[in-house]
Amino acid sequence: MTNQPSRQGVVAVLADMIFETKICSTANTLGAPAIVVRSTDALDAAISRTGASLVLVDLNTAGDSAIDLVKAAKAHPSELHVVAFASHVNADLLEKAEQAGAHSVMPRSQFSAELPNLITTHCKKLDTTGAAPNAPEDSPC
Repeated sequence: MTNQPSRQGVVAVLADMIFETKICSTANTLGAPAIVVRSTDALDAAISRTGASLVLVDLNTAGDSAIDLVKAAKAHPSELHVVAFASHVNADLLEKAEQAGAHSVMPRSQFSAELPNLITTHCKKLDTTGAAPNAPEDSPC
């Protein structure tokens, strides 16, 4: 018997449509609910409402608030796994995210390769009752 997480779902903070499509399609294929948010307030609400187990923060598209997003996610339950990713040329931003408490920090190429494993490892599959709830400011996958 596998050790299945008690929480479920993915909350992604990003503005890049390519990564939004990649994250949403991967999560849906693996049976995990996923939503995309664009602000710290929406992130906090989505984590609380959905019982997310995985938060993905695109440091490049979050702008100046990228590290604040990592800190906001870390303020939630300890079983929440926070992954921050950015372009490999932004080593300083990746280091700041690690210092802010992100569990995993990686360049975009590594993130893309590891995304299915991250979701499988940190998210409980949906039951047959449907997807996680979302609010108007969320973009459901």
